[in-house]
Amino acid sequence: MEKLSLQTSPGVFTQVWFANQGPKLAVFHHGVPKPRQLSADELAVFAKHGYSVACLVRQGYLDSTPIEPSPMAANASTTAEVAKQLGFESFVSFGFSGGGPSALADLALNPGATSAALFGSVAAPGLDFDYFNSFGPDEAEMFTNMLHQGMLLKPMFEEWAASNPELNVGAHGWICDEIAMVTPWGFNPNVISKKVLLFTSSADENVPASHTEWLHSKLSNSSVIDVPNTQHDDLVSPETIETALAAMV
Repeated sequence: MEKLSLQTSPGVFTQVWFANQGPKLAVFHHGVPKPRQLSADELAVFAKHGYSVACLVRQGYLDSTPIEPSPMAANASTTAEVAKQLGFESFVSFGFSGGGPSALADLALNPGATSAALFGSVAAPGLDFDYFNSFGPDEAEMFTNMLHQGMLLKPMFEEWAASNPELNVGAHGWICDEIAMVTPWGFNPNVISKKVLLFTSSADENVPASHTEWLHSKLSNSSVIDVPNTQHDDLVSPETIETALAAMV
């Protein structure tokens, strides 16, 4: 994939990995805290269906300009600007884990977003879903601390990031993502009527299946695809991408 740096708002640049391989566009929103390119096998599935692919790197990760914490809704304007600069009027949106809400923001706020596929996505806090107690005690405590302390916890995240080569520029993007996940998203999923495919697995030890079940109950045009015996990081694969793209036709 080609590495690009696009100015997506005044003074703000977004790193994008781009594979120009078809007349349609698929946007990929990475998990937390793991920006990544897609593999050759994953890209081949997109190419088979006529899709170029743009993997967006959220602000504060790698070469994307750090900005102040902002709600999930803000990511939709970045996606729209990237698609425009790449020359596409419409796109499908893919979101893995903590990137799932960004894909939903695209559908809620971007007319050019036509459908989405979410893989092990988190649900929205602050509505009728008990976000914090859906996780184990340690995770629930961390998310509660994030809600109340926010950026005050950045030194702790910087310590964790120091041993992670994917976070060689520090933990700013990571902590902003965590804050965005536990605070209001800036849109309600129930406004989305476009097609959404929700991939989940009972074997996922990172994001409980209850998150997918809740999203399914709020999205009027959604389908749940169970991927048996699959761990969280393996939910995005050539096989699940093929299933998603075939259903988006």
